[in-house]
Order: sequence, then C-alpha cells, then structure tokens
Amino acid sequence: MARIDMRATLPRADWDIGHLGPKTSVTVHWNGPPVPTNLTPRAMVEADARFHISKDWSPEPGVQGGDGIMYHRLYAPNGDVILTREDDAVLWACGNAEGNRTSLHVQVMIGEGQHPSAAALWSLGRDLRALALPVRPHRFWSLTQCPGDELAAWVAQEPWKEADVGLTEEQIREIAKDEARAVILNEPHLITTAIGKDYGPKLEAELRARDERTLAAAVAAVRESG
Repeated sequence: MARIDMRATLPRADWDIGHLGPKTSVTVHWNGPPVPTNLTPRAMVEADARFHISKDWSPEPGVQGGDGIMYHRLYAPNGDVILTREDDAVLWACGNAEGNRTSLHVQVMIGEGQHPSAAALWSLGRDLRALALPVRPHRFWSLTQCPGDELAAWVAQEPWKEADVGLTEEQIREIAKDEARAVILNEPHLITTAIGKDYGPKLEAELRARDERTLAAAVAAVRESG
C-alpha cells in the first residue's frame, strides 16, 4: 500500500484559507454520493479538488469558492494513502469553525451504499495509531450523515488501538488483490472501458489460471494475447 503525494499537482486556487498546527484531532469523512467505480482514486481526487474550488462554501449570498480539496488525506480501497493538503492547512471540511481549524480531515473513499474495504481501514487505522489524536466522525461537528453509519460505528469502536488492527500488511494486500479481482470478474465492462476492447472472458480466464498475478499483470498478459 503506497503513500501517494499529490499535494504539488492537484488543482488549487490562487489564495489560501490559512494554516494552524499541530492539529488536535482527526475527523473521518466519506464522499457522500457513491464513488464511481469507473474512476481511479487519483482521478476521483482530482475531480474532488476541482469541485471544491468551484463550490459555494459561504452561507452568505454570493459565491465563495474553496482554495483546494477539503481533505488532508484520502484512503483508497486498495489501502493507498493519497496526501492532498499540508497537515497544518485549515480547511472548510466539517461545518464547524473549531473543527475546520484544529482537525486533520481524512476521507475513506466510499459513499452511500458502499462499504469501506479492509485495506482502507487497515491503512487508516495504522495512521490513526501513529497520530495518537482523538478521532471524530464528521457528524460530531455538525448535522450531517457523514461519514455514514458504518464508518461512524468503526470510529466509535476504535479498533486501531489494537496493536495490529487485526491484520498484517501482507494479509491486507491479499484482501485488496481479491477485492480488485472480484470487481473485474463481476464487472468485466470496467476493464473493457480501460483498454478499449472486450477482453472480459480472456481476462477472467487469465485471473483464474494465474491466481498469484496482480491485476495489472493479468491485463498486460491479455493485451499481449490479442
């Protein structure tokens, strides 16, 4: 599971809300609407950044766009951690002035009707244990459904305080690989879109025959086979 730094490449406004650190809590969010399955995590983060810059965040008349994406980090289904803002950035993330200033805002990349993957929760749990700060669901700060009942319950249970969050990193990699394989086997049109040809049956056969391969290697082998 990689730590991907997009802070220097994401769209940003030509101004800045401000900075305050160190943070005194962590706030967990979700995306709200379901995360599209045909977008890579990077593409979704870039789309979020553009949306947050154009969004009207002000309760007053007029348009007050954001200065950039309103999360410090996002956790992808495969366990990758995407760094999007400096840790001391003040963000308009939770509808509460204190929470905006003093909390580190993280998003698990799911939305309504979707479930957090074991890999994403493992990565988030590892980071929460290292940060050793109080952890709040977004709904702690303001009236909202965010981050959904499942994530809110996970936060309340505080499983990251266990030494290994119940799984090793190797186990999580296997879970992430299995989840990716299941998506492609159940929805081969996603890979068809990605590589521009209906390779669904061939890809399924490749994955079943070479279970130890990563998804990327399987796709490459299918491409080469014509």
